[in-house]
Amino acid sequence: MLNPEKIKEVLMECTGLEAEITENTVKVIPSLSGYLTPVSSIEIAGDNLFVHSSPITNTEWWQAVMPTSLCPRFMGIMDIKDDFTQSCAGGKCEEACQAEDDFVELRASRLRLKDDEEIISKRFPRLHLFLARTRRLLEETNSTYNTNIELDVDSCFPFLCASVASDEEALRSTLEAFKSIYPEITGVRGKVDTAEIPPTDLDFDPMDEESLVDEARYYALVEMVRCESKDLLAKLMSNKGGTIEEKYYVIEAEKLRYILYPNRIEAYRNDNELYMGTVYFNKGINEVKNYLVTILGGGRW
Repeated sequence: MLNPEKIKEVLMECTGLEAEITENTVKVIPSLSGYLTPVSSIEIAGDNLFVHSSPITNTEWWQAVMPTSLCPRFMGIMDIKDDFTQSCAGGKCEEACQAEDDFVELRASRLRLKDDEEIISKRFPRLHLFLARTRRLLEETNSTYNTNIELDVDSCFPFLCASVASDEEALRSTLEAFKSIYPEITGVRGKVDTAEIPPTDLDFDPMDEESLVDEARYYALVEMVRCESKDLLAKLMSNKGGTIEEKYYVIEAEKLRYILYPNRIEAYRNDNELYMGTVYFNKGINEVKNYLVTILGGGRW
């Protein structure tokens, strides 16, 4: 059986990822290794190790434009329990998905990858193709490396996972497999600079598989900015004596409240009476940093 220190050592040798040990888990450090990595954690459970990758995508970024009346969740048609249940049931599409003029850019994250596969295949054919390609690559990789890596689709953050015996040779083989397949799926290779994300044409051919990696990589860049933005908000709260409660980041001394949404941050002062502006994650982390500094300094965005 491998101890945590040995697992950390093997992880570093195989992938170059910096990690830390937390109880029975070896966790990759995002600030040092990147926010999306082939391996994000290795959990020790008796004689087995559970290896997880970072998400291969966030389905929040896969969108489809349609009339609000054609949304699968319009007026609570689908019984899905999440943060948007009440808004969807009440037909409050502007509140749930920022709908305008009776049209909405529906996000695939409003649906369940496992339970709503048929709807996703029709409404989000690119995402469906992306996941089908991922499964095909998994079959090839498992055959090549003699591994049992699977795709977990229980959330809007699908990720790769594998159970492996607590044996150095078996762990090395599994880590090599993760290192090989993750960039093939996501287009993310190593620690990526997300200071600025150049404008990207998202008008892809629905059935063109060749451009899938480019599309997936763009969404990965936006997701990395979202993850780092969350860390920046947490650090800001720590420095300013603020508090965090679910999506609300509050600095009482400044009468300032940031709200972290799946695709943006909004800011308000004086008990939500004064709207200070919104920043989205699709322009890069520099945009978010400038936004946070501007709002904290009393300016509006």
